[in-house]
Amino acid sequence: MTEDYKIFMRHAKKLTNSDAAKTRLVLKGVKHFVDGSLAVTDSHRLYLVEDIHDKGETLLTPDGKKIDERYPNIHRLIPDRGVGNVTMTINVNEMLKGTEIILTANTAAGVDSPMYQEKNELRMDIPETIVAKYKLPEDYALTEGFEIASNAKYWVDGLKLFKAFKYEEIKLEFHGRMRPFTMYSPDDKLMVLILPVRTY
Repeated sequence: MTEDYKIFMRHAKKLTNSDAAKTRLVLKGVKHFVDGSLAVTDSHRLYLVEDIHDKGETLLTPDGKKIDERYPNIHRLIPDRGVGNVTMTINVNEMLKGTEIILTANTAAGVDSPMYQEKNELRMDIPETIVAKYKLPEDYALTEGFEIASNAKYWVDGLKLFKAFKYEEIKLEFHGRMRPFTMYSPDDKLMVLILPVRTY
């Protein structure tokens, strides 16, 4: 069992212990594909890593227990590469710093409010309660008029996974306000997908 495998399974627990997994046994597992890749999802986010095991095709909990369930077809959720509205390279520590500030404000307010990203600003705004903002570097700016709402905790968890694999930069792709966005390691070995939050 490689160190990278252990790292991925440790981070996978954040998804397999989610509320969604409490009602769906299959989501308590990490899908092991025959090509050596691993996938885990809680139906709101997805982690995928390539060429990391030799256990064959199986579904195991992060603790190694076998689950006899049919795993969802995760590949249909992944948007095509290179057709995103916005593609950029971001520094893991810089983005982690910003998303952790928003998450801390969220926790302090005792709510689960979306994090908004517009141009190069991250923000969370609960009227008469709390406002949190973080300015990213100018080259992280989204296209004029494009705004996305997402869960700050999902960002923090995903960025910490990249950091655990010792990636300093990642490629970020947005595919539209209501489509999943993706983060890839520079070598395309590791991917994190997050669904945006619907706001009305």
